[in-house]
Order: sequence, then structure tokens, then C-alpha cells
Amino acid sequence: MRTLAFLLFFMTGLLVGQPTDAAQEVRRDCDSCRFQVKTLDVPFSLIGTWLFTRDDQAQNKDIDLDTRTWTVIKAPGPWKNAYADGKVFSIGWYRAVFEFSPDLVGQEVVLLVSPYMARATVYLDGVDIYQRPNAASDERYYSIQPIPIRFKVSNSRHVFALRLDTQLMTGIYHLPFELRKFQPQDPGLIWEQFHGAELRLLAATLTFTFGAFFLLVYWKTRHGLYVYAALTSLAITPFFVVPTDYMLRFFPPEPLFYLHYPGLIFGYFIYRFSQYFHRFTPRINTVTGVLFGITSVTIAVMAVAPNLELFQKVRVVHLSLLLFLALGAGYMFAFGVLNKQPGSRIMFGGMLVFLATGINDFLLAVGQINSVVTMVGGIFVFVSAMLFVTCVIFSNTFRENKRLVGTLGTLNKHLEDLNTHLEEMVADRTRDLDVANKDLSTSFEQLRMAKDELVRSEKLAALGALVAGIAHELNTPIGNGLMAISTLRDELLTFRKDMASKGLQRKTFDNFLITIDTASDITNRSLSRSAELVRSFKQLSIDQATDARRRFSVKEQVAGVLLMLKPTLNRTPYQIETFIAPDMTMDSYPGALVQVVTNLVNNALVHGFDGRDHGHIRIQIEPAGPGYMVMRFADDGKGIAEDVLPRIFDPFFTTKMGQGGSGLGLHITYNAVTITLGGTLHVESRPGNGTAFTMTLPLCAPSPVKPDALAPSG
Repeated sequence: MRTLAFLLFFMTGLLVGQPTDAAQEVRRDCDSCRFQVKTLDVPFSLIGTWLFTRDDQAQNKDIDLDTRTWTVIKAPGPWKNAYADGKVFSIGWYRAVFEFSPDLVGQEVVLLVSPYMARATVYLDGVDIYQRPNAASDERYYSIQPIPIRFKVSNSRHVFALRLDTQLMTGIYHLPFELRKFQPQDPGLIWEQFHGAELRLLAATLTFTFGAFFLLVYWKTRHGLYVYAALTSLAITPFFVVPTDYMLRFFPPEPLFYLHYPGLIFGYFIYRFSQYFHRFTPRINTVTGVLFGITSVTIAVMAVAPNLELFQKVRVVHLSLLLFLALGAGYMFAFGVLNKQPGSRIMFGGMLVFLATGINDFLLAVGQINSVVTMVGGIFVFVSAMLFVTCVIFSNTFRENKRLVGTLGTLNKHLEDLNTHLEEMVADRTRDLDVANKDLSTSFEQLRMAKDELVRSEKLAALGALVAGIAHELNTPIGNGLMAISTLRDELLTFRKDMASKGLQRKTFDNFLITIDTASDITNRSLSRSAELVRSFKQLSIDQATDARRRFSVKEQVAGVLLMLKPTLNRTPYQIETFIAPDMTMDSYPGALVQVVTNLVNNALVHGFDGRDHGHIRIQIEPAGPGYMVMRFADDGKGIAEDVLPRIFDPFFTTKMGQGGSGLGLHITYNAVTITLGGTLHVESRPGNGTAFTMTLPLCAPSPVKPDALAPSG
């Protein structure tokens, strides 16, 4: 009887089929196969290995499902290592068994899970308890926030299943991932909802408002710093807005998921903005701009034509470009700090925060760490720092303009007062002026002639520097040519003696031919170099000595001046560094430009580096809007005292009186820039921190105007 009963029991087991989920042996490599929840006084962490499958079957939610064919995967974490075949897929199922202690039965709990913008369906014991997106307009989407799945513990054992449909190949994306006791007012949930939704909207409002403002400022000022601040703010706005619950109530999640990625092109504009704190990199700008544009457009197109496999590859390039440009911007800001550029410390600090949060999110995306998403906060901090610094620059400019307007107002008031009493003053002074007018006219004419003579002398002094330069440069090729001719003459005398005494031998003749060939080559190259230098000097001297107008290359003209000044500089420990945009031409007066560069170099050598054993001059020329260029001439010399700075352009003012200074160098420079070249000239200097002259020049000079006798002060 016992044997028969055993056989009947065995056959019944075969007829019933495979064991249920409860009867299966708990897998040692699977944490979710048995979560034993004994208390919820502190949140119960769900981090670990979970049952997972990409087979999208309706029965995956069933309680009695056989899961022995399922794999296990780290959660949170990406899906790419779940299967060895390397295929991409968008749908994945997670499954877990919760065993609750008896005292937890009857309590309400909240399970927090963060599937980044994915379609999600949650099952508890085979019953659908949550879906997103949901048709109900009053429910939150919880776009990039943890979804709070609320349910009541009705049994000591519950089977949990989660179906996700995502383009990220990462299902459960970030923390928090835990089970916690339900509280009507849970501070943790309130913070997560604010951080993932309301804060993004506040950031988007800030960036859009300031972006539009600085775009208007750029339209009025045409200063590049403002346009890149504006484009950074406007580009990041979609990244903040698109993934919010409000957008996902009206649009499907898939196109919005793709459309928020192009907003990361703001990293390119950050890099362009950072160059105003150190130096410009045109080639890197072009290459990264093209690559970032291609990846952004490619991902944007996927909003209407999705391609999961292509997206996985383009996304890596897109994020790598962002990280590369962020590191480049950090490099620029760091040098700005070293060079004591205003605002660079704040920008460098904001960039460090952004880089720290970006590296955190990158490691999170590749599954190297379990963490919370922080880059949104880092972006917000950096953009806030950028907008603050830009506002400070704008406000300082505004205050300076207001101060100038106030000065003009005071001057206008004085003029009105003078005009009120002008008739009386004229009547009183006419008699005296009639007597002194003749003497005054004579004295004025003498002064004018003396001033013109000094100006011509100053120009000739600069021309003399060029003459010294060409003489030094000509010495080498002419000396080489003379040496070659002398050698050839000596060889000719020897050749004649050998012919007269020994007769002509083949070896002697061949050696003589070699000598002739070598001497001819050296002489030819030396004379060609001399001719080239003479042509260059002739053009520079003509440009400087005449008022001829022509079209010329800015880079070649400046290079020619520096070549002629090279012998002077070689006798000093000082160096000149140039950054000149290529292919920039002017229809202007090259002589005036030569005079400006020569005078500023001489001014730095005589005044800026006086008594110093080192010095560095930086000449930077770049486009500045349609039809203009900016030339910045900066040195790291002694700087100019505050009481001297307003008078440096006054004629005959010099701090080297009696030591060779005429006081006309900067006066001539001012007239050349503002009158002949039709531009503006601004100087910045602080004692001990060097001097910088900034000139904004039109690429097409205005019609010639006869310069005034005196240039304005300041």
C-alpha cells in the first residue's frame, strides 16, 4: 500500500507540471528571488542582482511563473551585459519576491524605483497596480524622478514584476531604489519631486529669461561674450523643460526622450564663452562644432525615426564631446585665474561643480557606481555662475557709461553757464584779445610748426628702427654672398696657377666646376633673400612714410613690422607672442597700422619693462562682428599709475622727460587709430599688472580726415 501511494503521488506531481515560484529553489546569484523585509524603521535597500528577461510575455507577471530560464542583472545598472549576444533591445522585465515579517502585514509601503523617462507597468501578485504614462490627467508622470509605487502589505509574501520600455538600455537607472514606510508627508519624496520637476522648471525659466536678455544685449553691443552666454542659456533650456511631467502629459515619452539630448550642445557654447578668459582656438571650435552639430541633429531626427542601435553609439559620442569641451572650458578658466581675469574664479568654481556632477552621472550611466542623478544640479550651478559673471561685466560697463554720461552732463551744465555770461565775457575780453591776437596767432603758428616737426621726427624715429632692422637682416645674406664670391675668386686664382704650371687635369677642372656651382647657388639664394627683404622694407617704409591707402593682409603687415623690430628685441630679454586670425584683410592705411604697432612695442620696451629682466608682449587680432576687427596689445610690465593714466594720450606728456622721451608716441598712436584708421582705442592698466590697449578697427577705413592739432585726453 505504501509503495502504491508513493507511485500515485509521484505520477500526480508529473501531471501537475513544473514547480511554482514558491516551490523553486532560491538561486544563490539572485538577491531579488527572496527579499526578507523584517522592519521598515529605515528604508529597505533593493540594490542587488535581480531576475531579468527581455522576452516580453504577458505571463511574466504571474505568481506561479517558472523563472529558471531568466537571467540576473545588477539593479540599478545597464542592460548591455545581461546577454552575451550583444543585441540591443528596448523592453525588459524585472521580478522579485518579498517576504514580510508578520508585524508588517496590513501596513502601507512605498517602493521607489527610477526608470529614466521609460514606459513602466508595475504588477503585484499578477495585478496591474501602476502604469505610466496614464490616461488620467491628474496623475504625475515622475519623468526622471523615482516613481513612488504605493501598496498595502496584505500577505507575508508578494511577487513584484516591473515591465520597462526604454531607449536607454538601462532600466532601473539611479537611486533611490528602496522600500520604505508610507508617510502622508514624506520629506524625502517631497525633495525628490522638487529636484526632478519643479527645480528643472525654475532653471529653465532662469536660463530662457537671461538667454533672451543677453541676446538682446549682443544685438546692441555686438560683443561675442554676450552671444555665447545667451546661446548657452537658450540651448540648455530644452534639456531642462522637455523631460518634465508637464510635457509628458501631452506628448509621448519616446520623442521627448530623444529631443532633450540635443540641448547638451550647450557645452559647445560654454567652451566658446570660456575662451574670452584665456585664448581663442578656431580649429578646435570648428571641429567640435561640426561634430556636436552632427550628433545633435542625428539624435533629434530619431524623434520621428527611432533607431535604437544607432542611438546607443551616437549617445556615447555626444556625451564624450560634452565632457571633452567641459574639460577644455575648465582649462581656459584655470588660466583665467592664473592671469587674474575678472570673474574667472567664479567660473572655475562653477566648472568644477559641473565636472564633478558630470563624471558622477557618466559613471552612473555605464553602471560603475550606484548614485543619484546630479548633473542637472551641476549645470544649474555653472549656468548661474556664468550668468552672474556676465551680469557683473554688463553692470560694470553700464556704470562706466553712466559715469561718462554724468561727466558729459556736468560739462554741458558748465557750458550752459558759460554761454549765459558769454556776451558779457566777450565784450570784456574783446579789447584785450584785439591787442594780443596778433602775438597769439604768431605764437600758435610757431607751436603748430614745432609740433608737426616733432611728429615727423617721431615717425622718422620709428622708420629708423625699421632701417636698423633691415640692415641687420641684410647683413647675413649679403655676407654669405660676399664669402661665396671671395671663395670663388681664390679658387679661380689657384685654377689659373695650376693651368700655368702643371697643365689642366680632369680632377682639377671638376673641383673647380663644383666650386663654381656651390658659390653660384649661395650667391643666388643670398641675393634673392636680400631682394625679398628690400621689397618688404620698401613696402613698409612706403606705407609708413606716405598716406597711401590699399588692401593688405593684416597678418603679413604685422609680421613684417615685427621682423624689422626683431634685431632690437634680440638685444633684450623680452618676447612677443602673436595670435592673429588668418585670411583677415583690410582696405585701409597700412602706414598707420605700422606706426601703431611700432609705437606700442617701443612704449612697452621703454616704459613697461624699464628696469626689468623679463617681459612678455601679446598681440591678439580677431574679427569683431561684420566689418570690424579687434586688436588687443597687452604686456605684463610695470603698468601705469592711476594719476598718469588719464594723460597718456596728451601731446608732449611723458614720464621720461630729459631721458629721450618726446611725449608724442601715444599721441600719434591715438590719432592713427581714431582718425586715420577710423577706430576706437581703450587702455586698461594697473600698477604692477601690465597694460592692455584694445583697438576696434573697421576693415574698410573711412574717408581721410585731417587730424586735429591735439588728441583728446584719456
